[in-house]
Amino acid sequence: MTRKNHGNVRHFFGIPSAGIALYYWLTPKTVSFRYLTFGEDSAPTTSASDYFTQCHPNYPGGSTLPGHAQNTFGTILGGNSTTGCQVQVWDGASAGADTALWAAGSYTWSIPTQYIDDSSTRHTFGSNQNHVGTIQASGFTTISKGGQSGSAALGAVTSDW
Repeated sequence: MTRKNHGNVRHFFGIPSAGIALYYWLTPKTVSFRYLTFGEDSAPTTSASDYFTQCHPNYPGGSTLPGHAQNTFGTILGGNSTTGCQVQVWDGASAGADTALWAAGSYTWSIPTQYIDDSSTRHTFGSNQNHVGTIQASGFTTISKGGQSGSAALGAVTSDW
């Protein structure tokens, strides 16, 4: 995965939050995935701690953060044996709290990658992408996925992808 905008981290002032925009690059590089569709499969929440064990639908007193929902990104662009094939639509990976009421905590989603053929059949391939969200007691929030990461302090100005 590569960052869409290397310096940008999505953040909402006063709310623990961090998000990064990522492009998927599909391998093996010797295979063309062009004309197929790309998506991610569902994945349960694992390694949830503290805030993320009692945040949904509200904190405190909620339940564990739901798992990652299956999605479809769209078409796969042509590639070559140097870069592989790029997925056309970027992935918005984010983590944090929904409100200004939070506590420290972390969670992991180990997300399977899939391609969808012309008969709408989903095929899991490649390695899972670990999506890890962490909130520190200070509200400092970090998101990491696919070897990329981004962080934001609670008092940082609001910013977009």
